[in-house]
Amino acid sequence: MGIKNQKLYALVLITIFFLVLSSFAGETGYLHASGKQELNQKEKPVLVKEPSAKKGGLIGFYIKGGLGFVDSGDFNNLIQGYRNYWSRTEDYINWPELGMMMEFGAEIILNFTPNVGFGIGAGYITKNNIGEYGSQDPVFQVDYDREYGFSVIPISGNLHIRFLSTRLFGFSIHGGVDYLMGNLTHTYTFQSGSGSSTRKEEVKSNTVGYHGGISIDINFSSRVSLVLEGSYRFADFKEWKGSVDSPDTGNFDGELYYYEYESAYYEEYYPRMWVWSSTPSSSYYRNVRLARINLSGFSSTIGIKINF
Repeated sequence: MGIKNQKLYALVLITIFFLVLSSFAGETGYLHASGKQELNQKEKPVLVKEPSAKKGGLIGFYIKGGLGFVDSGDFNNLIQGYRNYWSRTEDYINWPELGMMMEFGAEIILNFTPNVGFGIGAGYITKNNIGEYGSQDPVFQVDYDREYGFSVIPISGNLHIRFLSTRLFGFSIHGGVDYLMGNLTHTYTFQSGSGSSTRKEEVKSNTVGYHGGISIDINFSSRVSLVLEGSYRFADFKEWKGSVDSPDTGNFDGELYYYEYESAYYEEYYPRMWVWSSTPSSSYYRNVRLARINLSGFSSTIGIKINF
């Protein structure tokens, strides 16, 4: 390559370099050359306020855990009925009500302003319930074991409104809609002098609910805070469908039913809840309907919120 061509080539590269640099300087409002230059008067820099600077960022991440106190609906009615039935002189029962459930959750929050945000979250609610009952009569000794496993996955949309914020503390209210996916397992074991038998049931139910509550933020910094939250969730599961695995009745698909059964021995009605392939019908049954397990109730959680 000749000297003239090399000079021309270098001139072209320098020209392109300064054109690119000038374009960049025009976007930022500054002109960078050989050293620090004055502001371009035609391209004054525009100062943009950082979104949600008071809370530390536009995007927030929130993780929490705690306890929920649930109504339980037909499930606790079932336990109360069994307690009444197996509370005779030679009988025994040890079966607690459902009561509390463990609750965990995580949420991504988009802060539109320092005081208003919208979050999308998911969680996991779980509890095992174990009961045992039977008769200690020497003539007719029998033992029953019941184990239920509850799990719910809520997918939530949540509106956050903050108020009364200080450097150390913040208060907010929240509320939204949930889509809840419930799962229930049941293992029933019968033991007597003649042998034992085990029946397994698993059913699922989905429902739409809602929630609302209040929270207190304890600010460690502008970006990190400890959150104490109290809320109420409405979640009523009305239709449970699934399957049964039993050596006595075989395997089949069905729905969970709640009904009252008349004891021929005590001549009183007591609640029952089992999976049936079709609507149960008998002269000993009354008030037969699909089971409703109401997991509505208050919850108390503690969590960490980080704003980016």
